[in-house]
Amino acid sequence: MKERLKAFFSADSVFTLIFALFFLTSFKKPLTQVLLIVLMVFLFFRCYFQASLKETFRINHLKTMPFKWLTLAFLGVFLSIFPNMFNMYDSQTFRYNLFALNMSLTYACGALCLLFSSRLRIKLDQKILFYSMAVANFINGLLSLVQKIYFNMPRAQGFSTVKEYVVLVSVSILGCYIYVLYSQSQKEKLFFTLSVFVGFLVVILSATRSATIAFVATFLILSCFILYAKKSLKPLGYMIAVSLVLSALYVGSNALEKRGAIEQSRVQNQTFEEDLKRYAKKDADSSIGWRLERWKEALTVLRLRPFFGMAASEKCQRLEEILSLSKSYRAKDLILCYERYDNQIIHVLATRGIIGFLIWLFFLLAVVKIFWSGIKQNSLISFFILMTLAFYLIFGIGFDPFDFFITGSFFAGMVMMVVFLKKDKSAFYHQRA
Repeated sequence: MKERLKAFFSADSVFTLIFALFFLTSFKKPLTQVLLIVLMVFLFFRCYFQASLKETFRINHLKTMPFKWLTLAFLGVFLSIFPNMFNMYDSQTFRYNLFALNMSLTYACGALCLLFSSRLRIKLDQKILFYSMAVANFINGLLSLVQKIYFNMPRAQGFSTVKEYVVLVSVSILGCYIYVLYSQSQKEKLFFTLSVFVGFLVVILSATRSATIAFVATFLILSCFILYAKKSLKPLGYMIAVSLVLSALYVGSNALEKRGAIEQSRVQNQTFEEDLKRYAKKDADSSIGWRLERWKEALTVLRLRPFFGMAASEKCQRLEEILSLSKSYRAKDLILCYERYDNQIIHVLATRGIIGFLIWLFFLLAVVKIFWSGIKQNSLISFFILMTLAFYLIFGIGFDPFDFFITGSFFAGMVMMVVFLKKDKSAFYHQRA
């Protein structure tokens, strides 16, 4: 029995399947969290069977283990939530802190995954992973069409939340776009290009303004980076053609909404312009209005607790003071103590302070440093993880994807995936898909 278990956990194909499922199950929450835990458990058993757990935790190994700074960064983000957790709490409000603790456990899982895998050599099938992105795009694109046309849903969301769904699908689309630009097969180019177009339907039909802006910006940045890496304008024609088709899909969807052919995603008084007009009249009851008020309140929280931020329990007890100092337009009874701030940087500063922000920044820089060298080598996984990071940061202007359960777990999973691929030098420096 032990030998069978050893053979099972030693199979590289099992880990390829786990990472493929991150994409293939992106329409359903909370499977990214579940998959990250499954990954950690499988790595633990593989470490147990193939390496020595005792040796893995020895000080000498910890000092020299691969990706030790990234491991420390994961651990630091996890620990940064604790300094303020026990300030001004009682039995009624302390439970609000558990939301932040739950999310930070994602980074603890990331640190443990890196530790358990530090003495292992796992060879992932890069081609299968990119094909799983393409298949996921077809599944999610068709699902969004069914939800929009057949069920008349205002916004496509899969079986998840709107924002988190569109984040996961956008990453898959960008991955397929990278793959097609390096593929030498015409059949693959056609297949992956179609997957980009079908997957983009999710971005359109989710009607998430910040996600659409983030996707367009990341798409342009990625295109420029690939042109720089290839040192050739040959891919430019394809890039322009894809851009035109994506633009046509977006314009066509808006035209169908205006004609009433499909359900409108937003009523007239929910447009960006209307939100700003209402906010100018001190009416914050809109998507933009609530964001601006949350940001004002967060900056007040930062002034009150600059170094380690303010936990939800303390915010709950000082809510009147925060609203007064920030001159907020929002009523106290409409505010949830554990609500997020809809901006990644502001959220980190408010909940973890300047110290926590510096630790989070160190985490981002560790990811960039590890994979930046792969850009000049035309490494597909370097483009993939760096563009995923860029998308998260741009989307983070109006959301906090690193601190949401689904998107945070997904990003941690993607970092694990590309770390394993980087260990395999043939995959990391392989220029062709």
